[in-house]
Amino acid sequence: MSSITRIGLLVACTFAAVPAFAADPVTSGMRLVATCANCHGTDGVSANGEFETLPGRSKVELLAKLHAYRDGNLPSTIMQQLMKGYSAEELELIAAYLENEPRPRKK
Repeated sequence: MSSITRIGLLVACTFAAVPAFAADPVTSGMRLVATCANCHGTDGVSANGEFETLPGRSKVELLAKLHAYRDGNLPSTIMQQLMKGYSAEELELIAAYLENEPRPRKK
């Protein structure tokens, strides 16, 4: 599968999952974060170590990075495109959810 096809599928899956909003912020955050699993792993830790570990990071730090990707101030192959699909409220939910997830122990 070509990299263009993989990126297209990743973007399509991301946007398909984004509208699923619940009244509960934790559930909403969990649903939004599910789209991160494609690169960052199902538990927020990439299998090959190529991508950053997400759980347990500061909400302030995460929001700064997510906004920097969205605004084009932090170079990345795919994150800029993905972040453009999220509202400020959705980014807040993602960062809050990840901050409250336990940081994985090193193996």
